[in-house]
Amino acid sequence: MSFVLQEFVHFVLPSCSRVCGSNAQQPIILIQPKTQFTVFGATVSNVTIVIIVAALIFAVLTDFAINRTKFGRGIRAVAQIRPPRR
Repeated sequence: MSFVLQEFVHFVLPSCSRVCGSNAQQPIILIQPKTQFTVFGATVSNVTIVIIVAALIFAVLTDFAINRTKFGRGIRAVAQIRPPRR
């Protein structure tokens, strides 16, 4: 939902800035997008590579936290509790 709202604001903001004035915060660009290679006609940029690597790292860290820590064991135990029958 956060991404939907963010993109909606980016879509509406240019038309609103003409009427309301431009006082919106400019986006922070950490990496300048550059095409690294193409796969089946689709270009892959360095930003895409960073996103994929970060997603994989966070997936591995989440798996480790859920399956190998005491906190993760507690989360799994609470998730497996069945509600009482009426």
